[in-house]
Amino acid sequence: MKSKTIRTGFAVIFTVGLIASMAAPAHAWNRPCSLAGAAGNWSLTDQGTVVGVGPRTAVGIFTLDEAGNLINGVATSSLNGRHEASSEKRR
Repeated sequence: MKSKTIRTGFAVIFTVGLIASMAAPAHAWNRPCSLAGAAGNWSLTDQGTVVGVGPRTAVGIFTLDEAGNLINGVATSSLNGRHEASSEKRR
């Protein structure tokens, strides 16, 4: 009885995986990617560990123009409890 339950579970997982892999990929606006399409306001987050140093995290916001150039941005990061802020403004 136990082996039948395990086989049924594997069959269900396999079937779900197979159906998910056949799903059509999503395409936003049905147009190719471009730098102009990336223009606008963005945010970022980063988190991890620097081996031998300690935890690292960062957050920020930035703006790109239609040519993909950075217009401005602000970020704050922390490495093992030491905080630093940076900013960039162009134009």
